[in-house]
Amino acid sequence: MLKLEFQRTLLLSVFLLFALSGCVKSYKPRSLSFAPQQREKQGGVEVTSKRLNAQETEAFLGRDIAAKGYTPVQLSIRNDSNKTFVFDTAHVSVPVEKPLTVAHKLHDGATGRIIAWLFGALYYWPLLGAAALDGLNSHYHNKRIDRFFSKHAHNVDEELTIAPGTRTQTVVFIENKDEHAALGIELVEQNGETRLTYNL
Repeated sequence: MLKLEFQRTLLLSVFLLFALSGCVKSYKPRSLSFAPQQREKQGGVEVTSKRLNAQETEAFLGRDIAAKGYTPVQLSIRNDSNKTFVFDTAHVSVPVEKPLTVAHKLHDGATGRIIAWLFGALYYWPLLGAAALDGLNSHYHNKRIDRFFSKHAHNVDEELTIAPGTRTQTVVFIENKDEHAALGIELVEQNGETRLTYNL
């Protein structure tokens, strides 16, 4: 009798652990081709931009960012001049959010589920394993989101240097309320006085 009860407990535990794998939405971003919507050239430096729609955002960043209040904007800066320029979000006409701030709003919140697992474990101890697995799985996918955003999006606390003969691509996040507003960008010459202004 005890052996049969143990087998039932083991089978139910295995079933719960497999079922748990579907609780956390896996994070699977993909590369996205850059087909600019806006293009402008000043002083030998071309800036192109594209505001991603919901479908493109889901494909590229793996999450519905618009639902969290943000619109991703792809930027490409090609410097065909003989001067070095600096891109700084302080010289963008609309507020730009930090990538990790956006990433954290996309995190999977496992706290509620873990509390439920722990409460259930008071009556059925194998649920302790389910709670641990849920927490680890959620932590893993949240870290993947942070790493991807840190790699592909521009850190607003840093300047982006565009040397002569180079092209730089990045992503910035603006609020949805500015989605259709003109995007003003000013590039400043490094150690010089030249300023290039774009309206995208």
